[in-house]
Order: sequence, then C-alpha cells, then structure tokens
Amino acid sequence: MARNLMARRDSLRGHPGQDPNMKHHALTYLLLLATAVTVVGCGEQATDTQALHGENSEQVVESCERSLRRLRIETIDIYQFHGVVPRDYRRVVDQLYPTVERLREQGKIRFNGITEYFFADPAHEMLSMALQDDLWDTIMVKFGILNCSAERGVLPMAKQKSVGVLNMSAVRVKLTRPGELEKFIARWKDAGLISPDALPEKAPLDFLVHDGVKSVVAAGYKFGIEPEAISTLLVG
Repeated sequence: MARNLMARRDSLRGHPGQDPNMKHHALTYLLLLATAVTVVGCGEQATDTQALHGENSEQVVESCERSLRRLRIETIDIYQFHGVVPRDYRRVVDQLYPTVERLREQGKIRFNGITEYFFADPAHEMLSMALQDDLWDTIMVKFGILNCSAERGVLPMAKQKSVGVLNMSAVRVKLTRPGELEKFIARWKDAGLISPDALPEKAPLDFLVHDGVKSVVAAGYKFGIEPEAISTLLVG
C-alpha cells in the first residue's frame, strides 16, 4: 500500500526539529512517500501469513518494485513492515530484514520501519522488542486519548534511540461517533477503570472543546501529535 504522509509535528505543533542528525527528522518533510509490505493485515486475526513463508525475500522485492513503478519514483522514503505481531517479529528480522537492507544499499529506500497490529498487541510488545534491537529507523504506533499506554514505554524508548515515530489511528471510530464514544466510556465505568462520576454520560469528552479546539476530533489530533517523540501523525 502507498501512503502520502501529510501531517507532521512541525506544522501541527509549531516546533521545528532541533537536531538534524536525529533519525526522526527523516519525518519532518512536508510530504513523504511511504509504502508498506503487509505481514499481518488489519482485517486478519493476527495469524501467520504467506509473507513469512516460501519466497519471502522475493515478495518483499516485488512489493518494493511495484510501489516504485506505481509512484513513479526512484526512491521510497520509508519502507515499513506493516502489522507485525510479537510472535512473528523474530522471523521478520531473520528472514525479511536483510532484504530491506539490500534494497537500501541499492538506493531504492531511504529508511526502514515496522508497524504494530494494535488490536492483537495493545501492550505494544512487538514495538518494545523492535526498539531493543536497534534495527529500525521508524516505527508506527497507535497512540490517542483513549489508548495512551505507549507513553509509558515505547515513546520514551523511541525518543532515547532517535527512532522516528508515526502515530496511526489517533482519531478513528470512537471519537468520530458520539454514540460509540458514550458506550465505550460506559464500559470503562462498568469495569471499574474510571469512577462513575469521572466523565458525564453524554458527550463525555466535550470538556476538551475550548480555546480554539473546535471539536473532540480536533482535540484527538492535537493530543496525538503532542508527545515530543512523535514526529508524524496520520489523519483519516
């Protein structure tokens, strides 16, 4: 899949990068071209896929070449392994990572990356493993108002190691659908995760709409780009 990355920390927060040597400044261009080879698709239930068996290296090369042709470019800025779950991570590194490094040496990609499959890995276990390996230029994480767990481990580690961080799905279903948001907050209360009077039953996050923030969705995007470790925010 090909993505144009239009949102960046500079434009949303007004804080341009300070250190040009840090890898995460690979993400501060106004427009980047990124492609991903899917290891576990978002519609799948985190099962092993053909990408990890048989002609793995050939599939990676074919995917890269196809993206170059479709985008009519010579070099891809970021080439990511998409939707990797913890049990598949080591095989991605052992079987597929060397191929991406060869593509980099050939000048076909500039930076590599790996992305998580949040619904199967809400604790960000795979990204924690990836950051410990010091192999990746970029990672993609899910971080937002309703899922902040990455700030306890993944984001500080990425910042320490100067790994570029793309934030996906900061705003998706619940923040864009008031009814779904109210049901979700009600489930938190029923489960004892928050106190019954912590938030109102109706419009529970409307307190965020003030001082130029025009909607809960806008608040979600501002929240998603706030951490200093996050360089790029995907919208939509």
